Order: sequence, then C-alpha cells, then structure tokens
Amino acid sequence: MDFKNAYLERTKELLKLSIGADTPYQETLKYLDDCFEKYEIPNQHRINVLSQMLPLITTQFTITAMQTGLELTQQDLSFELSLKNLEKQAAAMDANIEGIKEQTRNTKLKNNELEAQAADKLENLKEQNNLLRAQIAKLAKEQALAESQQRAVDRQVIDNRIIKSMSVLGNFIAENQAGGMVVPSDMTKYLFNMVHALIKNDITIDENKNFTMTKK
Repeated sequence: MDFKNAYLERTKELLKLSIGADTPYQETLKYLDDCFEKYEIPNQHRINVLSQMLPLITTQFTITAMQTGLELTQQDLSFELSLKNLEKQAAAMDANIEGIKEQTRNTKLKNNELEAQAADKLENLKEQNNLLRAQIAKLAKEQALAESQQRAVDRQVIDNRIIKSMSVLGNFIAENQAGGMVVPSDMTKYLFNMVHALIKNDITIDENKNFTMTKK
C-alpha cells in the first residue's frame, strides 16, 4: 500500500474511533438532545448551542487524527520496508552460506592455505548473518514499541475527546446558570461522572454522591 492510501486508512480509523458509537462525542450529543427535549429548550437556543459546540469538538479531534495518522503511517511504512530488506538480505546470506558449504564439500582444496581462506570467508559470512539476524530482532522490538506507542496515542485521543466534551458541557452549564436557568443536578452529575471516569484508573478517589447546590 502506498503512503497516500495508508495515511487515508489510518486517519479514517482514528476518526471512526473519535465519533463512533459509545464514544464521549455521541454520548454528549445524545445527552444534550435528551436535555433539550426534557426541558423543552427552544429550537433557536438548541441551534446556537450546537453550532458553537460541534466545531470545537470536531476540529480538535480531526486535527489530532490527521497528525497521529501521519506519524503512524510513516512508522508503519518505514518499519515494513526495513524489515523486508533485512529479511531479504538474511535469506540471500543463508543461500550464500549454503552455496559455500556445498562448494567446500565437493571441491578438494589443493593446500591448507586455500582451505583456511575458505574457512575464514565462511566464518565472516556467518558473523555477518548473525549481525543481520540481530538487527532483525532489534527491529522487531522497535516495532513492538511503536505499537505500544500507538496504543498510548489512541488512549490520548480518547482522553482529549473526553476533556473537550467536559469543557463544552461545563461551559454550557455555566452559561445557563448565568442566564438565570436552574441547571438540573443530573446534568452536573453527568459532568462529574465524566471527570471520575477520566481519572479513576490513575488515582483512588471516591465518587461524589451529592450534587445539590444551595444558596448561602
């Protein structure tokens, strides 16, 4: 696969992960739709909220997906090409060694000097072959590291989407409160649940149970 097609496939995969089913993006849209219906938010206000929110979310994860897709495509093609070249060299070296072995078995060397030269050449080829195999093993480890880094990048993309969704929802709550609307505790709970989901694997902390706010 050429670079362009590989890059497009990578970017499509990342974008699907960003907006697919059960993602924070879809859950946030569904939650907002439910709230709009439940509290009978006027259509014009819905349009204003969505027109401000959607470009912020989609622009950020689209840029991230494109940058990440470019990096991963470069890594994939570079590792694949290097590995294939080294494998071809190793195969050619194996064939060369076997040829020398066969020639040595079928040829009667006239003197010890020629025998020593052939043995030295064979030993050098073996050392070169061992070096190539070591390089292949190293490249395989680097490939595993690259895959681990990819998983970390994928995790970061997800976290960035959650953080962006939290920011949008937090601003939405604050704007409605500032406008004199009573924000339901379920909406605040949803925001804090997103925060807890983001950090629960990194630190041990009890989930907040009380979301009722009163005046002083």
